[in-house]
Formats: sequence, structure tokens, C-alpha cells
Amino acid sequence: MRKINLLPWRETRRKEKQQQFITALGIAFAIVITIFSGLHGYLAHQKNNQMQCNALLQNEITRQNQARLSLKIIEEKTQSVMRKIHITEALQRSRTHTSQLLDEITSAMPSRIALTKITRTDQQITLEGNTLSKAALSDFMHTIHAHSPLQSPILDVMKTQDKTGIEKKENTDKIQIFTLHFQKYTAN
Repeated sequence: MRKINLLPWRETRRKEKQQQFITALGIAFAIVITIFSGLHGYLAHQKNNQMQCNALLQNEITRQNQARLSLKIIEEKTQSVMRKIHITEALQRSRTHTSQLLDEITSAMPSRIALTKITRTDQQITLEGNTLSKAALSDFMHTIHAHSPLQSPILDVMKTQDKTGIEKKENTDKIQIFTLHFQKYTAN
């Protein structure tokens, strides 16, 4: 039988397989590196896009906060203007009440009474004056109570003085100083 030398062929085949293995390994390594670099580029791109979105959202939030602040300032100014409008309307509605009140007081006042001061605060009117008789003051209180928007007259102070201004306890034809309060004022 003949002897065939198979060793070089095996050696060649082994070198070829080794070469194919190294080539396949190189290709696999190149594919893995390409995949990793592509993935890294993709993730970097996504991260950059997310940062841009975050910056855009942050700018929008800042703009919205500024708009909300300016709206709040405008709302406060609007409320201030509305308060002024309500005050003006209330003054417009009540501007004739003072003249009507003074007209009613003067028409009800007897000739023996002289008013020295009239004070008005919200729902209270205070009249201060002089009279020569308590009866005239009583008539005045009764007439005011019956025919005007002033209600609940209360006589607070009653002093008697002579014409020199000295206070007296006697009630003999002297000037009597009074303070009259009306607790409720109802404007018509």
C-alpha cells in the first residue's frame, strides 16, 4: 500500500481554519465595536435631545411664572380699581343724602335752638348746640324722630350756662348746651 502523507494537508487546513477563525473573530469584534459606537452615538444624541427638551421646558416654566406674576399684579390692580369704583358709586348714591339730611334737620329745628356742630360717622349723627328751653329740645327730638331718617335720639350731655359762659346748676332763663346722638342713620 502506498503511504500518503496527510500531515501537510492537515497543517494547511488547520492554518486555514485558524485564519478563518481569526477573520471571523475580527469581523465579530468590528461588528461589536460598530454596534457599541452606534449605540453610544444614539444614546449621546438622545441625551442631547433630552437636555434641549429640559432647557426648553425650563424656559417655558420661567416664562409661565413671569406671566402668572404679571397676571397676579394685573388682578391686584383690577381689584384696587374695582374697590375705587365701588367707593365712587357709593359716594354717587349718597351724595344727595347729606343735603337732604341737613334740609330735614333745619326744617325740623325750632327757632329756640342753635346748632354749633354736626358730626357724621358711618351710622351715627351727633348734633351739638345751644337752646333756651328743654321743651324746644324735646320738640326738636320728637320731630326729627318722627319725620327724618334719623332714628333713636339719645341726649348725651346737657349743661346750663349763663351768657358769660360760666356753668350753672340752676335752670333760670340761661343757655343750655346739649349733645344729641342718633344711633341709626338710614339713608333713603
